[in-house]
Amino acid sequence: KAVVSTQSTGNDILMDKENIRFFEEVEAEEGEGEKSLSSWEPFLNLLNRTDVFIVNMSSLILAKVISTGDIRLDGKNLTWFVNWQTGQLLQSNVYLHTILASQQIMLRVPEYRQPFFESTCLDKMLNILSTRISFQLQYQIVFCLWLLSFRASYCAKLLAFIKPTAEILRQAVKEKVIRI
Repeated sequence: KAVVSTQSTGNDILMDKENIRFFEEVEAEEGEGEKSLSSWEPFLNLLNRTDVFIVNMSSLILAKVISTGDIRLDGKNLTWFVNWQTGQLLQSNVYLHTILASQQIMLRVPEYRQPFFESTCLDKMLNILSTRISFQLQYQIVFCLWLLSFRASYCAKLLAFIKPTAEILRQAVKEKVIRI
């Protein structure tokens, strides 16, 4: 049975995609029993904690686990997680970069795009873009919008975001922001 060292940090877990296989092994060992706990469930539960570091690292780990390997979040929990992430999209959130990073990870999975698209996520991202934020946050938001554009049916709504986004990013100084 694979065991992740208790001294491993969230970043250690996130850096190596091979670590996701540990979660898949746990999922396979538990089976589909009535009382079995999914390997992602503890991280979803940690999102309700008061320690913001734990909450945000859990969000990143959860996004990685449910997006990288074969494990996928079911519809009800996916909707809850997307709504939770959308609620965290505030410029005042010191962990905004972490929330956006978890969205970047999840939006790479085509079946995860619809809940984001149907939430208020796009409006909140545009509101954040319209304020003075770092180039890294600009990049992360534009990257998320770009990932959503991979679904043709979303492009009409995304067109409404192009002009305001272009105006906001016109002053971008970092090449990676301009490029995307």
